[in-house]
Parts: sequence; structure tokens; C-alpha cells
Amino acid sequence: MALDITQQVKKDLLQNKTKFTRTLSSQLGLCANRAAHFRNSQKFRNWIAKNVFQEYTPNIMWHRKISSGEGFRILKAFYGTSSTCDIGDFIEYVKGLGVIFDVFGQDSIRTINAVKSWLEHKGITTPGAYFLQAAVLYAQLSYMGHRVNEMGYGSHNLIATATAERAYTKRVAAETARKEAADKIHLANLAGEVPEMVESNADTQARNALAALEIDWD
Repeated sequence: MALDITQQVKKDLLQNKTKFTRTLSSQLGLCANRAAHFRNSQKFRNWIAKNVFQEYTPNIMWHRKISSGEGFRILKAFYGTSSTCDIGDFIEYVKGLGVIFDVFGQDSIRTINAVKSWLEHKGITTPGAYFLQAAVLYAQLSYMGHRVNEMGYGSHNLIATATAERAYTKRVAAETARKEAADKIHLANLAGEVPEMVESNADTQARNALAALEIDWD
């Protein structure tokens, strides 16, 4: 007897659990890095649709791969027309179902069904198990992003968070450079040596650090 689509997806995911868990782990860091460089979330979505979904297929020649267009349909289901890449609505939907969202956990069937029902809720047709599998894995990746960033299950925006983290890193680097420059001047004063070059170099370092500080507000 043929398996229904949910059972097909579960079977495929469990058979390829090692591959997909490694894929999701590597994608989590890669997506965060990419998001930091894409100020326009549409560019980020384009990259996701063309690259990330391609890895959600087992290494089997006959297994159908998801197209970029189908990837965009999945992203539309999770993000809608919002300018941000935020799955907050889906997170709340899953919470309302009382599902422990983990495709490789004990609640895997309900996890898969939660994604399937969400696609239906958003009017997205599921053409086959390969499509649902890609949607489930991307939802799992998004959940991992929530957990890693310790944002609970709220409206976490991957792009905004990555941009803020980059700005924070640059700000810390600038403050460190200013402190090091001030320490050099202080040590020179204690030694009774206040060569103009010391102050000049310190000022240059501070200016360079400030020039490198770029904070994205959008």
C-alpha cells in the first residue's frame, strides 16, 4: 500500500537524517552570514531559493529537485509579502497546534503535518512529497535560527539581527582601537616621552576605526 505524502516525507527524512542534519547545521551559519550582506531582503530570498533548497534533496539521481520558482512559493508561504524574512506568524500557528516542532524528533509526523496545513492555509498547492519535504526542512532551519539566537518563538528577523550583530562587532572594534591608542599615549607620558608621532598614530588609529564603523539602520 502506497504511503500518504506525510509518511513519504517522514520516511525520506529519517533515511537521510545524517545528511539533512549536517545540511541544516551548515546552512544556519551560512544563511546568517549571507543575510548580513544582503540589505535588500528580496536579494536574500533570491539566494535562498536558488541555493538553499537545492540541498534538500537526497543524493539520488531520480529524485526530483525543487526549482527556484517552487522555492519562492515556499518562501511566500512563510514570509508573505513582508519586506522582512520573518516567520513569526508560522511560529505562532505551530504554538497554537501544541506541536513540539522537530522533524527528527518524536513529534515528526505532527511537525510535517503542521507545515502541510500551513501551506494549505496560505493557498499553496503541494505538488508532491519533494515539495513538502523542502518546506519542512526550511521551516526546521528557521526554527533553529530562533533557538540559536535565543529569541524564543517570537518574531525573529534574521536579516535585522545579523545586521545588528555586524554593527555591534564594528563598534566594539572601534572602541578597542580608541582605548589602545589612549593607552599608548598614557604610557608615553609616564615615560616622559611624548613624541608627536605617538599622538599622531593614535589619532590615525582612532579615525580609521571610526571610519570602519558602519551601522545599517534599515
